[in-house]
Amino acid sequence: MRGRIHAIALPSEIGDFTEEVRLVFLELGRAFGTESLAGECAPAIDVYETDESIEIAVDLPGVDATTVRVISKDDSILIAGEKPPRRVRGESSFHLVERGYGRFARAVRIAQPCDTAKATAVLVDGELRQVAPGADLVPHPADAAVARLVGYENVVDADIDEHGNVLVAGRRTGLTAPPGRRPATLAIWAAAVHVCGDGPLPATVGRVTTGPGRHEIALDAGVPLQAHAPLASRPPDPGAEVTVALDPGVAVVLDRCHHRL
Repeated sequence: MRGRIHAIALPSEIGDFTEEVRLVFLELGRAFGTESLAGECAPAIDVYETDESIEIAVDLPGVDATTVRVISKDDSILIAGEKPPRRVRGESSFHLVERGYGRFARAVRIAQPCDTAKATAVLVDGELRQVAPGADLVPHPADAAVARLVGYENVVDADIDEHGNVLVAGRRTGLTAPPGRRPATLAIWAAAVHVCGDGPLPATVGRVTTGPGRHEIALDAGVPLQAHAPLASRPPDPGAEVTVALDPGVAVVLDRCHHRL
């Protein structure tokens, strides 16, 4: 049985989508301060899984589809736009207001691999439905071939030393596995490869390009690695010597007998 999908809705923080939200709100012709990037209302969200896909449903009654933007980045999806204020008749006034309106920005992070770049969205009867294909919903790849098929950008040879340290090209990665010397394979998403100043793995920056909503960074860490960084950050310069941290929560270490460690 496939593992349950874990999704996290972030109602008041937009994380890596700061620049995208800023551009959406400017496109809608609204002035705002940096403190209001999360928006003025928070439409309710449901996230659920079918056999074919992960689906995100957002309550947007009265919202025109032309004022909604859906942006995917790595393992997250942003839904941003504007809900118009309610119309009142004549000189009427409100005694109770519970239904919010104004700008909104909701980010949902899917804690399992899925192809958010191929997601589709439709707004019908006040409900925005976002569907991310589930062909890539594999809790953990069985071996290197499956990891590549699923779409892991980094699938590299590794070794495990007698203390359980996971090594690539003889260098410590900061990852661990059950102790005992043996060859292994490391699979990790590019979004989980962090270029920083205090990571355990030294690397040299190769080519840096701009992709959809992100910087794409080629690294030489004794083995080639791909890293993604948000557009709001400044990428390292080509040729720079950096260190890299690998997120252990989404790194998969496979021994050559095809068992996940």
